[in-house]
Amino acid sequence: MRDFLLGLAFVIGGGVVIAVAQTYPTMPTLQFGPSLFPSLIGGGMVIGGLVLALTRVGQLRIAFAGPVPRHHDTIIGAC
Repeated sequence: MRDFLLGLAFVIGGGVVIAVAQTYPTMPTLQFGPSLFPSLIGGGMVIGGLVLALTRVGQLRIAFAGPVPRHHDTIIGAC
């Protein structure tokens, strides 16, 4: 559960970083402005947070599903 919450915090924090970076002024003579690097960092935070949170959700789903029933006496593909 802590991994999921930490991933969610990274997604929110990365979104805030991107939102704040978009408010930086642009330089008319430069192709890339001062908001590029913070936006890349924020994007990495969002992607990493999503991976962390979604991985944990998949693990929790498997844990709560219970054991998978196996029938050893049946032959797969037999009619």
